[in-house]
Amino acid sequence: MLAVGKLQINASDSAKTPSAAPKTQKIRQLMTVPTEARKLKILCLHGYLQNAEIFRSRIGSMRKSLKSHAEFVFVDAPYLTESATEQDVAESGGSTASEGRTWWQWTDLDPGTRPSRAASYTGWSASQETIHAALEQNWPVDGILGFSQGATAAALYLSHASRGGNNINIPRWAVLIGGFMPRDGSYAAVIKETAPLQQRSLHVTGEKDELVPTERSEELWKSFEEKYRTVYSHGGAHMVPTCSGEFKKAMVKFLDEVKAVVVTQL
Repeated sequence: MLAVGKLQINASDSAKTPSAAPKTQKIRQLMTVPTEARKLKILCLHGYLQNAEIFRSRIGSMRKSLKSHAEFVFVDAPYLTESATEQDVAESGGSTASEGRTWWQWTDLDPGTRPSRAASYTGWSASQETIHAALEQNWPVDGILGFSQGATAAALYLSHASRGGNNINIPRWAVLIGGFMPRDGSYAAVIKETAPLQQRSLHVTGEKDELVPTERSEELWKSFEEKYRTVYSHGGAHMVPTCSGEFKKAMVKFLDEVKAVVVTQL
């Protein structure tokens, strides 16, 4: 389904970096808490050159507008960014390079080249462990929300988790804003080989987004099962739209639908 309107997202809880993960037995016990007895809980992954606290602030509109529907948990990516330009900071919606973080690093860029052009990534295992620890620490977590690089990190995590192993902490749905298929072929292969992902998904794209054009987002959203995915297009650039008007309606509708599905499955 394709809806057109304005966008922005809110989230309210404290920004966190995961500490020691709770024991599996405790996690299994928490999984029995019915969603009708609580708000939905969403793990939020920030974009490149942002961090948990910056992203929490950026989506304040969403946190306020959806406070009766969901609570939001934030986590820092494991790597500090290096050598970011002022243009990089402005385009990413981040802060200074000394505060900004990234979900992976790269090995193929000359000085002054934009990281978005990198095609050889490294360091994903640390991010995978960080996301897994955040889910364990905050379980039960119903869904995952990511912006830009964080949206791609969310898709990578879901793809890895779908391969098997410890599947206890897999969110049932995703909201991906300004996401893209990785340029690194080995990273992209992880997503493509596990497609279509079976999580329900809402994909948000900006008609004026020059950093991540709609066709790049489309490549990522096509890796999710078509019958379970919704696409929302807004008139803005590379941003999380304000959570009001048509975008708020789209978010509320999606959250109500996934909550109904989760309640049925428990």
